[in-house]
Amino acid sequence: MGRFGQEVPRVRLVALGIVGCGIGILGIAVSARLEAALAASLVLGLAAAAVFVPSQTLLQEDTPPAMLGRVSATFTTTITVAQLVGILSAGRLAGWVGIRNLYYGVAAALFAVGLAGYAVARGWAGREVGAETTP
Repeated sequence: MGRFGQEVPRVRLVALGIVGCGIGILGIAVSARLEAALAASLVLGLAAAAVFVPSQTLLQEDTPPAMLGRVSATFTTTITVAQLVGILSAGRLAGWVGIRNLYYGVAAALFAVGLAGYAVARGWAGREVGAETTP
């Protein structure tokens, strides 16, 4: 993520990236021209990088070395299963609600998850993720 990624706490960067993915999906949904859809796809790709790169870094930093292989495998498997569910259900869902409405729904879900994640991340600002807290 370069210099920008160094300045923003990783948890916040992931949350903002999820919101950015929602913006990209919404942009694709409302695009009437190819150029606009390509610009929205660029936003989606940049936002996805803001999700996957820092999330992998967080995983590696917060996982004990002895558990890193198992945790990384679980992380990758979870992402793969989520992608399979999306691939297998998207066609039927798009036929049921319409492709544009499906895009709107996905964008809304990404906004909600990203904003909730950002609110949680604000609570983590200034302290190490995964660090023990005292009451």
